[in-house]
Order: sequence, then C-alpha cells, then structure tokens
Amino acid sequence: MAITRSNAADYLDARFSALATGAGQTATDDSADGYGADIDDALRDLSVAEADLSSATVAESSRRAYYALCEYYAARRFWIRYAAKGNVRLGPAAQSYESAVSALKAIMDDAQDRAATEGIAVSSATDWALVRLGLDFIEPEVTN
Repeated sequence: MAITRSNAADYLDARFSALATGAGQTATDDSADGYGADIDDALRDLSVAEADLSSATVAESSRRAYYALCEYYAARRFWIRYAAKGNVRLGPAAQSYESAVSALKAIMDDAQDRAATEGIAVSSATDWALVRLGLDFIEPEVTN
C-alpha cells in the first residue's frame, strides 16, 4: 500500500498536535496552513520531482524514511517558531518556551538519525561551522 500525503499529515498530527496548537497552527491536513511544507520537503529529500509533489505517494518500503523526514521538517518548523518566542514573566506567572525548544531539538536529532539509518542524509544548520581563513599573505607589502 502506498503512503499518501494525507497519511503523512495524519501521522504528523498525531505526533505534534499539542505543539501545533501552541504554535498557532490550526490546520491538521497537508495544506499550506497545515503540514504541507513539511511533507513537501520530505518528498524532495526522497527525490520526488517538484511537479509531482501535490500528488506523490511513497512506497511502503520507504515508510520509515518518509515519516522520519516528515517528522524532522515538522519539528524544525516548530523549533523555529518556539525559539522566536520570548519567555514572559508577569508577577508570579511565567511562560517559558525553553523546554519546548530543547525537546524539539531532540526530536529533530532523533528523526535525522532515523533518516540516516534508512540511507537519507538530512543536512541542517548545525552541520555547518564558521571558519576563519587568514589571507594576510595576499596583501602587498609597503615599499618606499
């Protein structure tokens, strides 16, 4: 049985419904307001052509990779949303998003590892590093 976009959206909604509500997402389907972008990114990683994204299905043999990729991209999207929220303290009441951000990062790492186990490498911003390259030797020397 092939896995449809609707199957993937149902899977993501089951995994992320509480986080989606907290992030302000009301749609639970594969639309642009729901999990559509996450599903599209997962399908792109599975080499689905851009023109076929809206109607693509995935073979049962690729279920684990597909769901891991969907989970990674959904978690990344929520991670960005929650990281942008600031902690609030009004008298004795406080709202902190730090635990949600760290939990989402752990979910991303787990999904990334599961996708790698299935042979799909997912690159992220944490895979990159800032490097300083000294090119002082290129500058001309001052001569009189």
